[in-house]
Amino acid sequence: MYSAEEVEDINSVRELLEAHAASLIPLPLSSDAIEELAAIQERHSRAITANDRRGVFRTNIEFHKLLFAHCGNAALIEAINSFAQKSHAYRSIFVNDAGYLRWAADAHLAMIEALKRGDRDELVSLCRSHLAPAKNRYIEMFRSRFT
Repeated sequence: MYSAEEVEDINSVRELLEAHAASLIPLPLSSDAIEELAAIQERHSRAITANDRRGVFRTNIEFHKLLFAHCGNAALIEAINSFAQKSHAYRSIFVNDAGYLRWAADAHLAMIEALKRGDRDELVSLCRSHLAPAKNRYIEMFRSRFT
């Protein structure tokens, strides 16, 4: 279990890494790449509808790995994947929250739209804001139990 401070630290690093990766993705992204992300997101949405928690978890990881792979910086991608893995412990609190899962799916679709439009500022903003709910909820729960 992470402390609130550890979650803040992990999330801060994730924000830096993922926002930078989003800023490096060549825009507009190719139609093939967008189609691949959209197909993953479609599977993610189906898993949400089917209440397939494992499928939701796996397709979410697949979506983000592919998204950030387009930044073209192997070291950055490795760091993103490492810190994403650290965050699984606190992100898992949303596995049963249908409202959050729908929000996350909508955020993925908004990222795809930003990629299509070539809207880098929107993409970076979406990638940053995508991280906050899990961090905030975990910290709220942690503090309610341990402080």
